Amino acid sequence: MPVFSFRAECRLDVDKFTLAVDQSGIASKVLIHPDAEGFPDVKVEAEFDTTLEQLRAILRNQSDSHVMIQTLRALPLVSNSLERDRAFQ
Repeated sequence: MPVFSFRAECRLDVDKFTLAVDQSGIASKVLIHPDAEGFPDVKVEAEFDTTLEQLRAILRNQSDSHVMIQTLRALPLVSNSLERDRAFQ
């Protein structure tokens, strides 16, 4: 499965996203990394059996997902700058 990574404002946002992915019938394996300084932000590396565009479509239907959409990239977490690309809404 392809590897993706992104940042989220909190774990609850990731949980909602992974639930929506599961409900869409997409296989996934998700690893969530808490913020080292205790902030609610999390970093995520995941394997999804789908495309980047399909994941963005799922996120667009989820409230408060702007940070995930703007940092979602098809690459491992170590290679993702996690900087927001505001072109993606």
